[in-house]
Amino acid sequence: MTSSSDKEEEEEEEESTYPHSHSHYHQKEINGGTKEEGKGKGGREEGEKERNNTVDDQLTTTQKNKYSHRHVHLTYIYLLQTFGELMGHIEDSIMTSVEILPSIGEQIMSRYDDLKKQSNAVSKVINELKKGISGREGVGTIKKQEHEFSLQTYKLQGTARECHHYRHQEMTQEYQKILRGLKNNTKEYVELCQAILGEYDRLNRRKEHKEKELLTRKLNHISKHEKEKKKN
Repeated sequence: MTSSSDKEEEEEEEESTYPHSHSHYHQKEINGGTKEEGKGKGGREEGEKERNNTVDDQLTTTQKNKYSHRHVHLTYIYLLQTFGELMGHIEDSIMTSVEILPSIGEQIMSRYDDLKKQSNAVSKVINELKKGISGREGVGTIKKQEHEFSLQTYKLQGTARECHHYRHQEMTQEYQKILRGLKNNTKEYVELCQAILGEYDRLNRRKEHKEKELLTRKLNHISKHEKEKKKN
């Protein structure tokens, strides 16, 4: 007559045993279950249903026993999927920033070129006025054009400084900010995955230890039963 603890351990042994290899288990989950699920019409339908389930759905079905090996496996896979999605979002953000930064630089250079052309045009007008205009009216016109020239030159210099600042400071800071965010997020999630794997391996070792204890008790029970049988 077996005790209640022995029954519980036997029931635990009867649960599905998953391989200890992470990649093997992941491939098994993606393929939608064991080969037996595909046998027969009912098995094929069940296999298709299993394949159509997402990891989220499967996690929901194992919430009642949060420390079961199946739930730990599914949680590990879910975390890896989430990590992949987050990395994808980060990569998209980087690519978007990379695409935007050159266009801003082109706009600044375009403004710079426009102002340079305007400055050259004003300079030509001033030279022509100096040659063909005399008297008080001519002097006033020249001063007005010189003022316009100085204003355009000031704008040109300001745009040049803005372009230099953008190229050598803001763009560099923006890239550094993106890279820091990427590095920090990657480090955090890699550490999280490592912690999950460590817990997963620890639970596997506990399960193996329990299985060995259960097998030892069964062998002792059989041996004891055989001895009693021989005595009788």
